[in-house]
Order: sequence, then structure tokens, then C-alpha cells
Amino acid sequence: VVEIKAELDGANLVFLVAGLGGGTGTGAMPVVAEITREMGALTVGCVTIPFTIEMSRREKSRTAISQLAQSCDSVVIIDNSKLREVAGNLPLKEALNVANALVGAFVKNLTDTITQPSLVNLDYADLRAVMERGGVSSIGIGEGDGEDRVEKAVAQALSTPLLDVRDISASYGVLVHIVGGEDLTLEEVAVAGELIMDKVPNTKRIIWGAKVDNNLTGMVRVMAVLTGVESPFLSGEETQRIREASHVETPVEERESRPEPAVRPKVEAPKPKTVTKVEPPKKEAKKEEKSSSMYIWIILIVLILAGLLWYFKVI
Repeated sequence: VVEIKAELDGANLVFLVAGLGGGTGTGAMPVVAEITREMGALTVGCVTIPFTIEMSRREKSRTAISQLAQSCDSVVIIDNSKLREVAGNLPLKEALNVANALVGAFVKNLTDTITQPSLVNLDYADLRAVMERGGVSSIGIGEGDGEDRVEKAVAQALSTPLLDVRDISASYGVLVHIVGGEDLTLEEVAVAGELIMDKVPNTKRIIWGAKVDNNLTGMVRVMAVLTGVESPFLSGEETQRIREASHVETPVEERESRPEPAVRPKVEAPKPKTVTKVEPPKKEAKKEEKSSSMYIWIILIVLILAGLLWYFKVI
């Protein structure tokens, strides 16, 4: 445990990749996931489950997925049995490598999305907002060219033939990243978002980004991350419990660092003051003022004269 903590010290995002059904992945991965989450890292598990004919190993996988859904933030499940649908005619070694390549594509596209600059950026906080406490998740990558290229890319991103997903319509978190060449239009970006939203009408969180890549001129690539999807490996009660946990309030420290806008009390504008019109002084007032001044001067003169008479009388 000490070595794991030392190795992952300072990590913000951790991908745990394993094949379930045996001893190492099934036993160790949930323990490591708990450690990384305790350290504050966003923990995403990418696992493969055995073929249908491997009955006992597949049952072990079911137990492990239930544990991982609690210890990881999000879990992406790849079902080896579904390889027959997309790689049934390939040699066994190449067919198994398809699943490995898919995991690599997931990790690369997610990390590129949050680390490389885009026209509309997605960052680590966006990824965490969608995938934290996300339960079973679906990550799909689709490409399209020619006419209806956006529709083709979205359909491929949502099809996820290798993922163990039963229903995406109940997804409550969505992250969409759209990449195209210089010819990518605003209308195409809007259409991609609308097509995905039609499939997940009840989602509670949706975050999107867009990027121009000159190497994709004439093409469009869409990555869709859907969290909280239904999986046959989780019961309805387990899925509901994870969904309820995803709505836990943001910790106080986080709210302080990214405060929500406060509802301000209604402030009434001050009432305009009534200004009384000042009338110019009337002529009579001027006369009264002038006459009062004259009286003052007369009194002063009388007092001066009286003082002089008294002075000379004394002498």
C-alpha cells in the first residue's frame, strides 16, 4: 500500500486497466481503486470480462464489477464475448488485440481531450464533473466523412459494440468532444450535440468541447462519454445506489473555490426626491432688506455722535 501511494502521489487522474475473472485483476484492482480515490484522484477503471463459455471466471467478474462500481469513479466494461461481432474472422491473437487497442484509444482520447488546447476547451474539472461517482460508463469514439459525416460519427460513437452496456438512455452524465478539420462548421457541432442529447434525454450533466485538427480535413471525429448507464452486470438496486451517490453535494472547500452565484435580495431603486422650485425674491423683499440696512446705519451714526458729545462734555 505504501508503495502504491508513493507511486501515485500527486496524480489527479488514474486509469486502472485489468482483465477480470482471475486473481490479480479481480482481487487487487478494487483495493488499488480505493487507495487512489482516498488520495483524491479521479479513478477510472477499464476492464475486460471473460468469454461466455468461461462460466466460473465470468461469475467472478460479476462480483468484481460490483466492487469496482463502488471503489472507482467510473468503470468501462469490455465484453470479450462481443469480439465475435466485430473481429470474428480475425486470427485469435489479432482479435484479442482489438480489445487492447480499444482500451488504449479510450485512454489516449480522454487524456488528449483535457490536455491539448481546443477551440472550446475541456479540462480536468469538466471530466471530473461528469465521471466522478459515474458508475458504469460508456466511452465511444466514432469517425465519419463525406455526406452526413456527423451523423455517421455520432452513430459509431454511440454503438459501442464491445462495451457491456444495456441501455444508455438513462445516462445522467455526458461529455462530448468533436474534432474536425478547418471545414468543421458550427452547424455540424450543434447537430452532433443534438443527436447525442436525443439518445439521453434525462441527463443531468452535459459538457462539450470542440477542436480543429488540420489532419482531419473532410472528416469528423466524435468522442462521447456517458456515465450512469445500465449494465447487465449490475442489478437495478446497485445502479440506483450509484446514481443517488452521484448527486451528493459538492464539498464546502470546492464550493468556496468555485462559488455558485448567490441570489441577491431585490433592491428597490431610491425614490426620486421632490425638488421645490425656488422663486426669485420679490422686489418688496429687496426693499425691506434695503430699508433695514438704512436703519442699522442710522443707529450706528447716532451712537457715534452720542459718544463724541459725552467725550467733549467730560473734557
